[in-house]
Amino acid sequence: MSEFFEHLMRAHAGIEQRLHAIEVAEPTAMASALEAFTTFAKQHQDEEETILFPRLRPLPAFAQMLGAFDFQHQMNETEHGAFAACLRAQGAKGDLRRAALRFVEVQRAHMLAEERALFPLAEQTLSPDVLAAMHRELRTPNA
Repeated sequence: MSEFFEHLMRAHAGIEQRLHAIEVAEPTAMASALEAFTTFAKQHQDEEETILFPRLRPLPAFAQMLGAFDFQHQMNETEHGAFAACLRAQGAKGDLRRAALRFVEVQRAHMLAEERALFPLAEQTLSPDVLAAMHRELRTPNA
């Protein structure tokens, strides 16, 4: 696996840790768990959208797939907003738990689709030189 996709997979592992923290958090701790998730996940999504996606958009094999992943990124943001709004409104414990779990599941489904469909095909399609250039463009490695 290229260094670029290893980086993205490490980011997914870090996101999963933060999702688990949200999933098991008590309502009083959910805001801090969401805040820890937000910065980390935003950097990862930015890397996909500014480094990976622009190199795939011109390739016909990725046209439909990238449309779906763009939509999933929008869904992730929508669910993030709904969960954050429920937190701000201090929703009932059951409502907050449902919002948290929906948010977590949307994020997980998206990562699974990337790991099983997008990343392998992109890695097979892009040249080693392009993969190396993408790795050099990363701002900082995700922890």
